[in-house]
Amino acid sequence: MNGIIEAGGTRWHVILTRGQDTVAVDTETIEYDKGANTLSYWTQTRSLTRAGTYMETRDFYVLNFKDRTTTLKRVLTYIGDKVEDTDGKGQDVVSPVLPDSIENFVVEYAHRIMNTPKVFPTPVGQWNWVLSTDKYTCTISPDAFVDDSGYYNVYIRKSYLSGLQNYALYRFDFSNDRIIEKDFLGNVSYKDIIPESIDEKIYKAAYELYVKKQ
Repeated sequence: MNGIIEAGGTRWHVILTRGQDTVAVDTETIEYDKGANTLSYWTQTRSLTRAGTYMETRDFYVLNFKDRTTTLKRVLTYIGDKVEDTDGKGQDVVSPVLPDSIENFVVEYAHRIMNTPKVFPTPVGQWNWVLSTDKYTCTISPDAFVDDSGYYNVYIRKSYLSGLQNYALYRFDFSNDRIIEKDFLGNVSYKDIIPESIDEKIYKAAYELYVKKQ
């Protein structure tokens, strides 16, 4: 194995441990570009497989603070003595940075050691109630923003009775009363608001937040 997440190690800083997964960031190559307002970094994830063996991946990301996204540029996967490398083999994968995500843990770490910006200036613990069902409660973060396309972006959290929490980024086109959906390759589709749907309640909460900020 190419194990580089080691107790007492100084190069790789462990930022998160969840279940059988340990994620660390490379302290030697993490870099902030002030002109582009981006953060580039490598992470390494060590996971225990069902077979009882360890698999390690190294991922190279570029995080854009302005639109709050990460672009996954390269992935190396180590299984035993085999190495798989995606370099030059496919499109970059773009994802939003969500509260409680690995990406945001990296940002918080970079902020502490390099005084870089934060993705979420408002404490992510401040959430406003939207709706409740028999399975979960849905809340909205006041830390919303308008992206380069003019769409209003809000963060939604669903807190389930089981204790699980799920975060999602919603984009809204208020001028046309619709939700903007964007896949990991950047392809855009549109979703109409259905009366009395959960989406409509989220839409109304987002619009109320938007009006308050004007």
